Order: sequence, then C-alpha cells, then structure tokens
Amino acid sequence: MPTAAIRAPRRPAGRRLALALAFALLAAALPAAALSADLASDEITVVLRADCKATVSHRIEYRASGGLMHGFYFMGESFEPVWDTERCWADLPDGGRSALSIKSLGGGKYDVVLAGGRGFSGKAYYNLTYAGDFAAAGLVGTTKADDGTEYVYFDWAPPTFDEGMEHRSIRLVLPREAASEKLSDADRAAIPVKTEEYVNSENKIDWYGTKGEDGRLWLSGLFYQEDVGAEQEQRIQLYFPAGYLSLAASAEELPLIDRSSTGPEEPDYGSAAPYVPRDMLEEGLRARPAVA
Repeated sequence: MPTAAIRAPRRPAGRRLALALAFALLAAALPAAALSADLASDEITVVLRADCKATVSHRIEYRASGGLMHGFYFMGESFEPVWDTERCWADLPDGGRSALSIKSLGGGKYDVVLAGGRGFSGKAYYNLTYAGDFAAAGLVGTTKADDGTEYVYFDWAPPTFDEGMEHRSIRLVLPREAASEKLSDADRAAIPVKTEEYVNSENKIDWYGTKGEDGRLWLSGLFYQEDVGAEQEQRIQLYFPAGYLSLAASAEELPLIDRSSTGPEEPDYGSAAPYVPRDMLEEGLRARPAVA
C-alpha cells in the first residue's frame, strides 16, 4: 500500500503502558512448574460500523500440558470493552464447549476463565467478543495531509501478549461495499488507502470482500504476521479519503487532528453500512450450545 505523508494522529494517552503484559496465564490451584501452557495464535476480526463503533472478536489458541489450564488475564484494550457474553466461549480438546467467566479486576484488567471451575489439557480456543466506540477513543477520526486533503484515519492495535506466538492476524471489515469476494489486482490497486511504512513492512496484506448475513459484500483488509514476539505490537494505521467509507457521522462529529485551519465541507458519506454478523466465526461453531 502507498505510504502516507499525513500528520499522524496521536494515540490515546497511557496506551503503551496498558499494553504491557496484556495476557498472563492463570495456573489456578497448581504449582507454577506443573502447567505448561503455550500461546499458538490470535485470529482477530474487527467490524467497523457506520457510526464508528466496532465489534472485536478474538479466537485465541492455547496448548496446555502437564496440568489443567483455566484461563488468563486480558488487558490493554484502548477502550472499555462492552462484552457480548453470548459470544464468549472456549472450544475444548474433547469437542465440548465451555462458557467463560469474565470478571473485571479494575483498571481495564479482566480475569477470563472457564466457567464452573473447568480446566483442560491439550489444544483449546478461547473466543472473546466485545464492542467499543472507536471514534470516542480516538481510534477513528479525521486528519489532513500537508496539501490540505482530508482523510479519515483508522489507528488501532490489539492487546499484546507476554509470550510469543506462531501467528496473528487482523481482519478489518470496513463500511464500504466490495465488488466481489475475490478482488483482482486492478481492484486492489484502486483502493485509495494510504498507510505508514511499518504497516507494510510488518504485515502480509490482502484485500477482499466479506459477505454479511444480509448477502452484501464489505471491503476487508487482512493483516497477517508470523513468528510474533512477546509484547510485539500490531498497530494498523490506515488513511482513506474523506467520503470513501460510508460513515453515518459527519467529519465535524469525528475527532479531527490539527484544526489549525478552517474545517472542510462535510463530505457525502452515503447511507450504506456493513451488517454485523452474529459472530464472524464459523457457522458450525455458532450452532453448538454453550455449556457451563
């Protein structure tokens, strides 16, 4: 993607400290040396709505041996998560599913454990889903290039981990309809997105269409990393020309970085917005009941 010559928006104060030690394992009622729990991957989906609120889903793979793993601490998000508890569960090695108990410990830290005191040994997937107001948190807003051109920016990074993992991916579903699920090289080249150089250098990137439950296709970017180090950040910072994304909010209603000059005319955003699917995960998993 083209790199940006745009005034980068400031990130929310305190975020760097909050990201440290984002996940810490809980070895409840077990000696510290008894349990070996390895983080394998985190597959993340962010669905940005027209009102600049978003649904965030994590599918986190852990492999446990030598004891039973129960859960971990989750912290470091840029906003206070609004948890969708019906879409938070763990898929266990025996093929069963466990509900999750998510308890706030204060300061943006959450205790995430299998409900009912359950534990597992083997490979399991923790599925976490929550929502947040990205505009209010300063993660979506407007900014200007040196030539005065106005852009809408997206600037977010998921919480980091205190250990490495094999791979991590972010699928960003945007409020812009796509022509097809598979985009041609010409279609990709026509997307007027700019980014910072590190986004290109740190990620394998693809663009395609994601089908919503209403049947419409929404422009989606995939940002993929391998051999992710402990506490390694995956900051996605993108810029789109004002009016390219179908946002319900006007430019004056979004945070604007550097208002030193007269504000621009309000762009025509249109009315389309992505239909947010119930889980953005596998249909077969969604059909399986949660078991406490």
